[in-house]
Amino acid sequence: MDEALNTALGLTPPPQVYPWQAHARGLARHVAYGLVADTALKVLDRAA
Repeated sequence: MDEALNTALGLTPPPQVYPWQAHARGLARHVAYGLVADTALKVLDRAA
């Protein structure tokens, strides 16, 4: 989604110009962020 929107707005070149490793790193970062956010919310829910 973010790659398509950035390309549509002319902010970045299309995703095809980037190597697959860049996309893999982005996916890994999104997964890690989601896991950390989920864990933090669970901890906060238990504390409430």
